[in-house]
Amino acid sequence: AQGAANGQPANSLLDQRDQLMADLSKEIQTTVVKQDDGKYNVFIGNGQPLVIGTQTYALKTTISPTDPSRAEVAYATNGGSVIMGENSLGGGNLGGLLAFRSQSLDPAQNALGRVAIGLASDFNAQHRLGQDLNGNLGGDFFTVASPRVAASTTNTGTGVLSASISNVSALTASDYRLNYDGTNYQLTRATDGAVTTFSTMPQTIDGVSLNISGTPAAGDSFLIRPTVDGAKSISVAISDPALIAAAAPIRSTASSPPIRS
Repeated sequence: AQGAANGQPANSLLDQRDQLMADLSKEIQTTVVKQDDGKYNVFIGNGQPLVIGTQTYALKTTISPTDPSRAEVAYATNGGSVIMGENSLGGGNLGGLLAFRSQSLDPAQNALGRVAIGLASDFNAQHRLGQDLNGNLGGDFFTVASPRVAASTTNTGTGVLSASISNVSALTASDYRLNYDGTNYQLTRATDGAVTTFSTMPQTIDGVSLNISGTPAAGDSFLIRPTVDGAKSISVAISDPALIAAAAPIRSTASSPPIRS
């Protein structure tokens, strides 16, 4: 419009563009670079372009390669997509949602799951010491969630990782990432970055027992979330009230008193 013969500024269009930029900045933190010809180049994150001249690029959601239950923000490029780190998407509604998920929701879910697992395990241990209405020792009263394990979609080996809780009192509220370099395993605790290196399986770390079957390849990785499902999955394991072991497992006998003449 400004390049027409009369060369008049397209004020209404410029106002629309500025409003669109303001709306975009509410959703995600942006950087605008104005060109000599008046065009805007728009960048996000660590410099990924959204608009360069007349070229536009898009964001999309994709499934995390290490956690199929988790959606990630990806940058569409060359017919593919590159997952953007949450730390590179600060500001705006999108940055706020990602920060809430990683800094508030995930830790709270793990911590609540740890409480639920501890409660269920301790109650089950006590319940197994009692006697039910049929005279049998009690079984598990609550179901206890198992750790969630996910293999990276980029793994090339045949290794299958399994995890179980062996010591409830040693559990943390952290997630863990296991990497294999072809010789050694490195287990990284997400909350503080502490790394434990070992070369053989099985291993027990922070109350979680790990074992692997098959043959992993160098570069394979796994995500372990020991407590994430603890609160969601806790439930009563028995349906028959007669199985409630509320009695002390004690049996006594008494001899008949002597007959006096």
